[in-house]
Amino acid sequence: MTAALIAAFATSAAAQDDADPATPVIAAADTFFEALRSKDQEKLAAIMRPDGTIMIDDRMNGTTPNLLVVPNAAYLQGRDDSDTTINEVMRYESVQVDGNIGLVWGPYRYTVNGKTTHCGINSLTFIRREDTWKLGNSSFTMVPPEACEALGAPDIAQ
Repeated sequence: MTAALIAAFATSAAAQDDADPATPVIAAADTFFEALRSKDQEKLAAIMRPDGTIMIDDRMNGTTPNLLVVPNAAYLQGRDDSDTTINEVMRYESVQVDGNIGLVWGPYRYTVNGKTTHCGINSLTFIRREDTWKLGNSSFTMVPPEACEALGAPDIAQ
């Protein structure tokens, strides 16, 4: 009887985990970052909606902030496939899901060839269509590396 109760509880707990609406959104965010790190354009295009946008609040030059808006489709077409190695790590501080929209928010760190070039806060909006979550819009701040610690940007293991 005890074994049956434990098995029933474990099954119930697993079902609750599977029912967490944040789980597939987090998985989509993980897939996005894996694709971003890769040189595989098709993998990145598969997780990004071409009709979405990227909004960048560039504060690298503290005296003249700059807001840039780039369509996802243009970013995908112009993505650099050179020998540079990029890595971006984000801490998912908040994940919110309502219906077919999921939002992942938190600090990130971005490196090129192992050196931090900038960090900031990411706001990633995922859209679900036909049971598939894709990145619709992303907004992020860009600040210099010396601001990363105060911002709480995660470290990247080398």
